[in-house]
Amino acid sequence: MASIMQLTAMGMVLVALLWQPVSSHGRLNKPPGRSTMWRYGFNTPVNYDDNQLFCGGFAHQVAQGYKCGVCGDPYNGPGLHEAGGKFANGIIVATYQEGATVTMEVQIDANHKGWFEFRICPVNDKNVKATHECLNKNLLQLADGSGTRLMVEKYGNSVVKVPVMLPKGLTCSQCVVQWRYHTGNSWGVGKDGRGCMGCGNQEEFYACADVKIVGNGSEGTTPMTPKTTPMETAPMTPMETTPMTSEETTLMTPMETTPMTSEETTPMICDDNNEPEL
Repeated sequence: MASIMQLTAMGMVLVALLWQPVSSHGRLNKPPGRSTMWRYGFNTPVNYDDNQLFCGGFAHQVAQGYKCGVCGDPYNGPGLHEAGGKFANGIIVATYQEGATVTMEVQIDANHKGWFEFRICPVNDKNVKATHECLNKNLLQLADGSGTRLMVEKYGNSVVKVPVMLPKGLTCSQCVVQWRYHTGNSWGVGKDGRGCMGCGNQEEFYACADVKIVGNGSEGTTPMTPKTTPMETAPMTPMETTPMTSEETTLMTPMETTPMTSEETTPMICDDNNEPEL
């Protein structure tokens, strides 16, 4: 006969399978992600769903072994945001200096806790795909020295500015910056069998941007200015049409947020570091 603990664990697993994550949305504004470039004047394909690069959806990601494409496409394709895809045109959106502190900016339309990470991979060719293996070699450190993972503690719409440090010695004519958002507002079961909000598999979002990194002494840390107008225009919010400013090269505060609404700020109950296989 099954023990009470076994029955409890089975019940938690059943709840986790039936529990659907509350959909959150987010995109990489700075440097602008491949499907977000059109919002900043680049003559690139328009994607009104650029805040939904979530691996084909939570259920699909789980069905693929909790794996995701490098830039948020479904793991099994199509890779519209990877080299050769519709949105991957190799246009450089920003130029930075080697080892500089730069500020990433993320817009969260529905903020559901969890954490951000940023990675970078030198490809030096618009036809070369960035890989998880390459990106994992350069997991960017937060500028305040607290590590690589920025915890997202607030609910509600917000713009989050994240100062990070670029690797010393890394230069490239084209590097792919990856933003990863692992949410934490859904019920799940962790590796230890314990169920809690934020445990186990969670919905994830990704985005990729193409940047250039020059050596010290070269001109850098300046976003590129589009030379063409967007292919399609649409009514935009003030934040979406605000031009990118030059990157700061001095140490910033660990996290600056500008909430659009007043929301609950209760810390996430559980983070058992469950991650997809990259």
